[in-house]
Amino acid sequence: MVFKVTTEPTVEPYTLTEVKTLMSIPDTQSDDPITSYITSARRQAELYLQQKIITQTLEMVLDDFPSDGIELEQGPVQSITSVIYTDADGTDQTIASSNYSLDNYGKRVWLLPAYDYSWPSVRPIANAVKIKYICGFGNSGAEVPEDIRQAMLLVIGHWLRFQKEAESGIGPTRIPRQFYDLLSPHRLVVM
Repeated sequence: MVFKVTTEPTVEPYTLTEVKTLMSIPDTQSDDPITSYITSARRQAELYLQQKIITQTLEMVLDDFPSDGIELEQGPVQSITSVIYTDADGTDQTIASSNYSLDNYGKRVWLLPAYDYSWPSVRPIANAVKIKYICGFGNSGAEVPEDIRQAMLLVIGHWLRFQKEAESGIGPTRIPRQFYDLLSPHRLVVM
């Protein structure tokens, strides 16, 4: 299974104004670095969590359907957009949404065939099955769990405070351990 982001988030868990207010930064000279740090902090958190934080669209590809359910990586999954496969003749076919369901009850999320439905046969080619889905905690920072937002704020502050020292080799270069501690309850550990 391989996935890629097809639609990036349109917002971040924090706005520039929120970060500047929370960190008591009145001037505008740090606006560009802060904006960059917000995105980088989200991506760093997503990498560690193995989940997406803000709403975005992913496409996962497989060479064939498994015999049962398909685990969707990088949840939390909000909805399935489409399930498309290449049939034996080489034609792309879309599976009707009535033929599958989304099991997103826990942290591990599954795309399941509907009762009495079997996944179809596919042409034996790479990436014959394409699943598009929307994932993330929501469309705004308010929908992101607070400890994830706090972890992001912690690392943004760390980068603002120590970036110049880290680049010169005389300051701390590692992300503070508390960043990972705050994220750990939400981390999806892949087995």
